[in-house]
Amino acid sequence: MYETISVPRKVEEQDLTEGLGPFGAPLPATAAEGRERLELEGQALAGAYARGCEIGFLLRRRALWMDSLLAGLFSRFGLDQYDYLSLIAVGGYGRAELFPHSDIDLLLTSGLDHLSPECQASISGFMSFLWDLHLDLGSSVRSIRQTMLQCRDDVATRTNLVETRLITGSPQVYKELLEALRADQHWGERRFLSEKVAEQEERHHHFEDTTFRLEPDVKNNPGGLRDLQALRWLEGFRAQMRGPAAPPLGVFTPQEAGELRECQRFLFEVRYALHSVISRPDDRLTLDRQKGVAQLLGYGTDGNRPVERMMRSFFRILGRVHELSGMGLKLHAQAITGHLVGDDSQSFISVDFVQRGNLIDVMAMDAFSNPIKIMELFLVIAQRGNITGLHINCLRALREARRNLKSYLCVIPDCRRIFKTLLLTPGALATALPLMHQCRILSAYMPEWEHIEGLMQFDMFHCYTVDEHTIRVMLNINALQSSEGSGLSLFRSVSSQVAEPLALSTAALLHDLGKGGGGHHAEEGAKLALDFCRTHNYTEHQIRLISWLVRNHLQMSAFAQRRDTSSPEVIGEFADLVEDEEHLNLLYCLTVADINGTNEREWTTWKDSLLRQFYLATRQALRQGPEKARDLVLHAEENRGLALRQLPEAARAEGARVLEIFPATYLVHFTPQDIAWHLGAILAAQGRDEPLVLFAQRPGIGTEVMIWMHWRPYFLANAALVMASKRLDVNSARIHHTRDRHTLCSIIIHTRRGEPLDPERFSALRKSLMGCFGQIPTLSMLPAATGRRASLFRIPTSISYLGENRGRFTDLEISTLDSPGLLARICIALANGGCLIRSARITTTGERADDYFTVTDTDGRRLGQQQRAKVISELQAVLESAPGNGADQGDGDQGQEP
Repeated sequence: MYETISVPRKVEEQDLTEGLGPFGAPLPATAAEGRERLELEGQALAGAYARGCEIGFLLRRRALWMDSLLAGLFSRFGLDQYDYLSLIAVGGYGRAELFPHSDIDLLLTSGLDHLSPECQASISGFMSFLWDLHLDLGSSVRSIRQTMLQCRDDVATRTNLVETRLITGSPQVYKELLEALRADQHWGERRFLSEKVAEQEERHHHFEDTTFRLEPDVKNNPGGLRDLQALRWLEGFRAQMRGPAAPPLGVFTPQEAGELRECQRFLFEVRYALHSVISRPDDRLTLDRQKGVAQLLGYGTDGNRPVERMMRSFFRILGRVHELSGMGLKLHAQAITGHLVGDDSQSFISVDFVQRGNLIDVMAMDAFSNPIKIMELFLVIAQRGNITGLHINCLRALREARRNLKSYLCVIPDCRRIFKTLLLTPGALATALPLMHQCRILSAYMPEWEHIEGLMQFDMFHCYTVDEHTIRVMLNINALQSSEGSGLSLFRSVSSQVAEPLALSTAALLHDLGKGGGGHHAEEGAKLALDFCRTHNYTEHQIRLISWLVRNHLQMSAFAQRRDTSSPEVIGEFADLVEDEEHLNLLYCLTVADINGTNEREWTTWKDSLLRQFYLATRQALRQGPEKARDLVLHAEENRGLALRQLPEAARAEGARVLEIFPATYLVHFTPQDIAWHLGAILAAQGRDEPLVLFAQRPGIGTEVMIWMHWRPYFLANAALVMASKRLDVNSARIHHTRDRHTLCSIIIHTRRGEPLDPERFSALRKSLMGCFGQIPTLSMLPAATGRRASLFRIPTSISYLGENRGRFTDLEISTLDSPGLLARICIALANGGCLIRSARITTTGERADDYFTVTDTDGRRLGQQQRAKVISELQAVLESAPGNGADQGDGDQGQEP
């Protein structure tokens, strides 16, 4: 027996119709009065809903009230005098299921092909009045013959006519329409089934074939109401074609049918609550609507817990509908064609399993009475490589066995052995493990997975629940190894060098298991990884390696995106963390797979370039060992010589003089080509007091803006304000202050779409930048924050000093809610705190900003304790005033999402 899932909203049994107006109320004299009447009816239904009225009653009530209104208007416009007209409800309205923002789908059909001018005028007046009522109207006016022709051209029209009701008009014309539909053989059962299956597959692909999106569509998502409707359409079409005397066409067992009805009740509750919190038609259960829906459904109001509880149940329901609707379509196919897909081709695997086409089936319905056979099923799928799913008999047997389990499968030693073998089998990541997740066998295997199943992530970075994200990371490890994209060439090379593939697949499975339990999820996950690996008999080396990967799975992304990766000290710090190339290779592969598993837009050429450069620099540092410091000095001298040789011979001496005033780090941070470009521009601009602003396109990275000017305390804040006003994002900034109080600043920018700046915009941006440096920026000059981020997300501000032993520089990390002008806000505070910004790395992840700064005091020294405290105070003052923020001083959490 299946577990009952329902919403906590209490449905009252007593009569709750008080306040609902009569159906036969006087018709509105004007469209304005009609709109008011519609508003009052909506308010009355909302009141009944708040009192605990059952959803089915409310849907029928709205449909019948609309019937009464339309029938009255049909008569008022004189259409009842034409005995060849029928007004018919179709689609959802035809089912008498009208949600608060449902469309009103109407067919006004005629027994005649040609209507008199008077009749046409009456129909036009009737339809115009309905539009003036501001109904969400979907209407058509056709004769029966025209309707049948339209049906042949458009399966959507034919589908709408599966569910119809006569509202008013001629019953005879309505009967003739039904008879014409039944007699028409253009859409036979087999062809209609094929269209519905293709339509559902296309819709599922649009939603990435997952039920676990953080912002699902209640109607169209895989497992949503549209899947239930597809089953109803198919059954209704077959019944319509066979006539009213034909026997029922049920394809489900009584238990399965009851489960589907329960799922529909749950989805009806969610959709009705959703329509109650929005003001326009929309079925997306977005993050900003979920709290209101959860409250209406009785889950509570305390923080995010009510939403988590609601969404867990919601995802369970979607999974059930997805599973059952897939079964239903196959069962209808069997009833129509006489066989199931794959039944004509079979290959015996063992005494327990047989392959039918590309599906696996059981030899007996009690095959899983021994729970070990459940694990063996998925091992066979992984090993054979050409099985893509479960035959319907196998799925039914597996559903029954799963629900009869008395304990988690992982307590059985043989199951643990098989599961570890799965993680070693190449095909498992692509097929077996995703199928185990889809069939809820991973949750039946281990409680840690059940804990993250359907677990929400309240941010704008992830698109999927924790479990679905993890499955996609495992899929990526398999898929990216064979990807042909140029942006993943390094991944293909590095993954082929991994000596412990079991460590990589296991770390991918475990890396987010620590979420939702309090504390830092990477640290909690590392503890869980130790327990998992020990109970599954991994070697001690593997145990330490996998636990290290889980604990540090965010570090490579954090370093690459938020630290100055051109700094030898940063490269050295990361090299010390990974210790050897095997750890580096594993961490790189896990990081790339993790980023690609968050959402479809996260992996970019810029991130590929960033991680590639960081990986190669770290690998070089690991290979060089203790010779790094001497080699860096040599590297700086080599860059200096190469850059000067690129200048005209007459300019080399002056170029060398200019380089003398730069700090040594400048020669390491830039390539010889960049240094020569800078020198040429600086030499050409000698004698000019105004700032020099140049641009260069950096493929895969963005647009570089180079600024050379006399030092001013607020120059970066002013530049950031200009970028914000131009709707440009800043990726990074490198600042070098010279001995003669000049500043060279290199800023990498891109558009809000992640694209380089169009060269046609260079001139306007240069003009704005050259005119901004003389002003003292204030918070009043900042752009306004957007409403949704400010109201929906609450990211506490963390301000942390890092790298205590990093010579004469002070490293500062700030994590806070992203908002327009945030970089300018921070730069104002740092300038007010007496800081020189040496470098900045700007990272925005969804709604979260993680910014890293290297600073000194105005004399070029590390910040002292008193100045550090002042900087904290200045930052708190400017950041706490940003919407949705609260500042927190301390070490911070350096391990956020990649």
